[in-house]
Amino acid sequence: MNIACPKCDSNDVQSAAMIVATGTTTGKNRLLGSGIGSTLEGGFGGGWYRSSSTNTNKTDLAQRYSFDPGPPVAGCFAWLFGIGWLFCLIFPFLVDGSDDFRNSCFLFSFSLLFSTVLLIWHHFRTRNNKVRTHKETIDRLWVCLRCGCEFFP
Repeated sequence: MNIACPKCDSNDVQSAAMIVATGTTTGKNRLLGSGIGSTLEGGFGGGWYRSSSTNTNKTDLAQRYSFDPGPPVAGCFAWLFGIGWLFCLIFPFLVDGSDDFRNSCFLFSFSLLFSTVLLIWHHFRTRNNKVRTHKETIDRLWVCLRCGCEFFP
């Protein structure tokens, strides 16, 4: 299959998925060690340490076509709503109130729990749709390495 750039008619083209795959490197580093020492007062001690790190490097061109869905924001929402939900469940027992007050607090706490679950589900559904749509686009997209034209063959 001979694919040429529609703008400059060059054969120096590459798929965007291949650009991302070849322009991305991932590394993992581990460090192990030990230490021993003494103090001026005659104390003596030692210890072990361990460290590890993972990094991902991308070329400028690979960065341009890669997609980062961002941090999982739903975790923050889950913590905030979860703390609010627990507060609404515990609060009625901390104050002296009528049964109507307690029932309304319980009703509010369960509606808060339901909305939390719904919000997290919606967030992950939207996030997965964005990732899938981007992947489908990148799998079909081609780039001319001579003039920079982006096209779908």
